[in-house]
Amino acid sequence: MTLDIPLSKRDARRRLLFQTLCAIENRLPPMHKQMIMAVVLATTQTVQAQADTTLDLAVKAYVKKLGDDQTPSYKSALFDLNNDGSDDALVLLTGPDWCGSGGCTMLVFKGLRDGFKLVSSTSVTLEPIRVLEQTSSNGWASLIVHSRSHGEALLSFNGKKYPANPSTAPLASKAQIQAAKVIVE
Repeated sequence: MTLDIPLSKRDARRRLLFQTLCAIENRLPPMHKQMIMAVVLATTQTVQAQADTTLDLAVKAYVKKLGDDQTPSYKSALFDLNNDGSDDALVLLTGPDWCGSGGCTMLVFKGLRDGFKLVSSTSVTLEPIRVLEQTSSNGWASLIVHSRSHGEALLSFNGKKYPANPSTAPLASKAQIQAAKVIVE
């Protein structure tokens, strides 16, 4: 039997638990295997639910700061952009208040122990949103986003934030696009 449980690649403790369970799984009676799998799965789902809840709070805080009390619909992905071991969040706000003819508003949040902190806001962004892990600027992975008027833009972190408008950023090369991982479709 193979334990096929989705785990955050950045959570070392869960990864160690998973590896330990894999090492002893053949020595356990079937009933114990099922109980352990249920606990690991519940833990994974709880961590994801907590991340979703804290991300919702961060998005609500962002829109409230701009004078909107309605939480917009959005697409999101968690990914460790700054290689600190914590998942950061990429959020693409959707809906008429957050999208125009060129695209929608993208938010980047730094993952903290107890939530998320806004790092940057980028306008006129469309899917797909890609992460180029091997290319980083000031400790953060570069992003490739689609901008209707510009094409596939390469967004580099300047030490404080990503560019506010992808149409002013350089275009990504074909090699960069192929090497990047799509995280928001």
